[in-house]
Amino acid sequence: MASLFRTCILRSARTVPLKNPFGQATPITRSFKSLNFNSSTCTCLILNNSTRSFSTTSIRSFSTTSIRSLSSADRTLADQLAYEIKTETESSSYTPDTPDFIKEFLSRQTFKIEDKTGHDEVAITRVFGNETLRLLFSVSEVTSAESSSDSFSDEDDYESDGDDSVSDENAEDEDEDLSEGTFPIRCVLTVEKQAKGALAFELTCEDGVFIIDSISYYKDGKLANDLTVEGDWQRRRLYLGPRFENLDNEVQILFERYLEERGIDTSLALFIPNYVDYKEQKEYLGWLHNVKKFVDA
Repeated sequence: MASLFRTCILRSARTVPLKNPFGQATPITRSFKSLNFNSSTCTCLILNNSTRSFSTTSIRSFSTTSIRSLSSADRTLADQLAYEIKTETESSSYTPDTPDFIKEFLSRQTFKIEDKTGHDEVAITRVFGNETLRLLFSVSEVTSAESSSDSFSDEDDYESDGDDSVSDENAEDEDEDLSEGTFPIRCVLTVEKQAKGALAFELTCEDGVFIIDSISYYKDGKLANDLTVEGDWQRRRLYLGPRFENLDNEVQILFERYLEERGIDTSLALFIPNYVDYKEQKEYLGWLHNVKKFVDA
């Protein structure tokens, strides 16, 4: 902390005759004030008008405070974060190295993965003839699934009227579903042809299959992939097509084949939940490290 400032105010008043616009002498009083001094002690010089002698007055300054150190709450929080990092590292299957299932997926050289550390969304892309495919999904889907599982578990406990065996069985089944990667993940697939627009498929990836929810057409292909607020606002103004289940059954079947031909199939539907789980664990550990560094600073 900076040293405290002590202000020494010197006042010496004397009458100075000045002439007003009418030629009459008018007395005014002039005051003098000293500036602030930044010093361990400051000396005030007091001017005595009659004797022209000087006297000094010494003023003792206050002691400065020490630089802030970590409080007990900060230390406790930092220790708990370190414990959480250690626990997650030891108990989870996450490793800094690329997992085998990702290596195997990329070795097919069909799709590419666009994934930036610290970002929530992941894109899987490929080129198919004159088409560019982009499948977008979010890592937050796994936390949403866990939150939904917790809420359903609470409802089951309430409806079971204290039957712990029923609630325990339901909880175990839900945990198995999450561990097997069967939680639903919402995806958006865009199929774009240069200067020809784009189709946008809203999908749900679950249990090894893609379920088509809706299909939209965009005359401007760039608008289909525009993730800005402006792009979202422009899409809301357009007619986005009917719900998929309202289409003729034959049309539904042909659209499903259309996607399978482009690699949007069971293999990819099984890969995505595993990748979401891997990505979520990776980002969570990164978040823990970043927060701990901030608390320790």
